[in-house]
Amino acid sequence: TKKGERVYALVQSNKKPGLYRSDDGGKIWSLVSQDSRINTRMWYFGRVFADPQNPDIVYIPNRSVMRSKDGGHTFKAIKGSPGGDDYHYVWIDPQNDHHMIIGADQGTTISLDDGNTWSSWYNQPTAQFYHVTTDNAFPFHIYGAQQDAGTVGIASRSDYGEITFRDWFSVEAG
Repeated sequence: TKKGERVYALVQSNKKPGLYRSDDGGKIWSLVSQDSRINTRMWYFGRVFADPQNPDIVYIPNRSVMRSKDGGHTFKAIKGSPGGDDYHYVWIDPQNDHHMIIGADQGTTISLDDGNTWSSWYNQPTAQFYHVTTDNAFPFHIYGAQQDAGTVGIASRSDYGEITFRDWFSVEAG
């Protein structure tokens, strides 16, 4: 495979769903995996992320983050477990592919050791919001219902030049 010609696609189909791979920039495609862990709810998940330094390494976020090191043939969960969190996005550092960030319903988590350990959800103020509104205070507050993580309010500014975890607070209900 020439550099930059490997392409992956998740395909939802009644006949042959699964992960497809092309080694010639999309001219010819092969079905490489029908692993049920990567074929669930593709309308909601359905993303594939290739390692920028090694085209044989591919990540598929779903109810767990799945990684293949053999071009998509076999997968191993590196974060989460089936029935747990919803993972949606994987960013791999193009300069050091051992550094990754995962975006999930609860926010983001970071690994600096190839996915062996991950940061806490609670060490940075990040989240996925369904709906957002503001109040009439000055400075105003932003309120939002987080996906699977409760409802919060956030100050729109602080006296210290940045908004930190100290500016977030819990709000009743969902």
